[in-house]
Amino acid sequence: EGNLDEAEKQLSRALEIQPDYPWAHFRLGSVFITRKQWHSAIQSFEAGLDLQPNHPWALQQLALSYEMKGDTQKAIQHYEVFLEQNPKNLPILLRLVNLYWHEFQFDKIQTALIEGQKRHPENLELANILLKYHQSRGQRQKALNLLKTLEKQHPTNALHFRLGQLEQQQGRPDQ
Repeated sequence: EGNLDEAEKQLSRALEIQPDYPWAHFRLGSVFITRKQWHSAIQSFEAGLDLQPNHPWALQQLALSYEMKGDTQKAIQHYEVFLEQNPKNLPILLRLVNLYWHEFQFDKIQTALIEGQKRHPENLELANILLKYHQSRGQRQKALNLLKTLEKQHPTNALHFRLGQLEQQQGRPDQ
């Protein structure tokens, strides 16, 4: 806590001297995140982003602050902007999908997962989430098609077993 107090003091002094230095705002926001002071973190990141718009790291930290504060819509908004600039960032994509799910934004879930799978075809975690999404929405044929594609790309016993289960649910034997 002592180091954080000192960091906050020094960053505040730096901002008194040079208020248009975005990195001082960003670093101060990091201090507030560490302390779980979400409102102050948001203010600091927004001030820095006013000076250096769309900075990827600051956008990510701002979105995280909104998420931790409980403002899901604002978190989604900033994660989306971040992903527009960094479309291959899988951890943020997965975090965004989770927020969409929390907000029942099913069209956005499907779009994000399909786009993510195009960018990360090797990622089985993403494919598994898409599979669960199709199953949860009663889209068995889409789930079956995805499983068949995955089985060709990644032939494993577990995928074959799930494919067999899904085909049995469909009432069609494996051919």
